[in-house]
Amino acid sequence: MTHQQGELHSIEGAKATTCHRPVRRFGSLHLLIIVASLAGLLVSSCLADTASRSVKAAYLYNFALFTEWPERIGAPFRLCVLGDSSMDEALHRLEGKPVQQGAQVEIVHTELDQDWSSCRMFFLDSEHQDNLSQALHKLASLPVLTVTDGEEGVPRGFMIGLASRDNRLQFDINLYAARNVGLNFSARLLKLANDVASR
Repeated sequence: MTHQQGELHSIEGAKATTCHRPVRRFGSLHLLIIVASLAGLLVSSCLADTASRSVKAAYLYNFALFTEWPERIGAPFRLCVLGDSSMDEALHRLEGKPVQQGAQVEIVHTELDQDWSSCRMFFLDSEHQDNLSQALHKLASLPVLTVTDGEEGVPRGFMIGLASRDNRLQFDINLYAARNVGLNFSARLLKLANDVASR
């Protein structure tokens, strides 16, 4: 059994943590993200604000673990974020975490007028949705995993979109957009997505 397979096994089999037990570090949140996100459990009101941002950051980390790139990743694994974000504190807790092939996460804040070709992953938060079209234009043809916090991104070409529906934090996948630039996702990740668009 590979490391990733074992991790997914723990995701699907773990139980939700109660709100009475505060989340203090990202490490203790790792099962929660895969339980709350990949298993589709309810994200209750006690996980609002800071904790919910930590859950979203943990989603991003797990998306990186279960995505396949067309070539060797190399180091570092640059997770690029457009501008400043309310997610910054949670995202920076990912710094130095291992992803694949020995690469470790490096958070890079970038702007629309900068070069994004060294990014392995790009995140557009809910506060920057007005830049969605410009971001898609810059990322066109690049083998960069694109993730957005909002429902509009996936139908328009982002590869993964986080969305809150009926008090559930879920994710959709645009498999066509990913495969168009040589990326792919693990079968289990595809199975756990709320919706997968293949064309």
